[in-house]
Amino acid sequence: MFHLWMIVSGLISFLLLAAYYRYHKIKDVKVLQSEGISHIKNLRSVLCLLQKHRGFSSTYIKGQPDVETQIDAIQTDLNRILADVLRTNSNIMSNALWVSVNEHWQRLSRNYKHHSVENNVLQHNTMIQNLLYLIDDVAISHGLARLKLSNIDNIRLLWREWLSAIESMGQARAMGAVILAEGTCSMMSRNRMMYLHEKIIETTNIAWRGIAVTDEQKRQVNRLIACIKIEIINASQTQSMSLASSEYFELCSAVIDSYYQRFDDSIAQL
Repeated sequence: MFHLWMIVSGLISFLLLAAYYRYHKIKDVKVLQSEGISHIKNLRSVLCLLQKHRGFSSTYIKGQPDVETQIDAIQTDLNRILADVLRTNSNIMSNALWVSVNEHWQRLSRNYKHHSVENNVLQHNTMIQNLLYLIDDVAISHGLARLKLSNIDNIRLLWREWLSAIESMGQARAMGAVILAEGTCSMMSRNRMMYLHEKIIETTNIAWRGIAVTDEQKRQVNRLIACIKIEIINASQTQSMSLASSEYFELCSAVIDSYYQRFDDSIAQL
């Protein structure tokens, strides 16, 4: 009888200890995921501002000094958010992607006025691609890939394909705004816009296959695609571009902002 009691007592102790460790493991995972969501929100803001900086700084270089006020405001906001990232996630300092993005930004924000448009766009593109890799790295390392949402097939689509689709639109915004500001379009620039036109179609279609979107969100992208085709690609053949650079920039921004809002709404549900 004594031995039976010892066995039962040991089994109960084991089960209680296992439950204790399981509870704290789940709690630790939830804390880690909560931190990851917070970091993703900050890095998403960095991404959005870098994309805007690419567009405004490129049109500034092309001869539109009136956008310098917007550029200064973007740089102030970016530096503040980057400081917040460091303050809330000290471990990120050891991440090579973070070091690359942060150091690249510090150099580019000081020297963009001395670059050509092509070099400025290229440097922003490189920095933004590294930031997208960083966002994916942070999401995976904080266990966000384990989370689920009912209207998204695979949660990774949110920070991979969805943000890639936004970046395709962001590149088209910067390049198209420069072309329209200049009023002429070289064959190389036209080919680049044709590539971005197809890239937007490709990346949004991939995102739409795994993420539920509204008809209006699809219409927004289709209007942007049509605008690029008609107002830049087709019009550049006869150098008859009449759409204002600022109007095109605002059109692109409206679509991009809508897609960022969809991203934010999904992140808020995690």
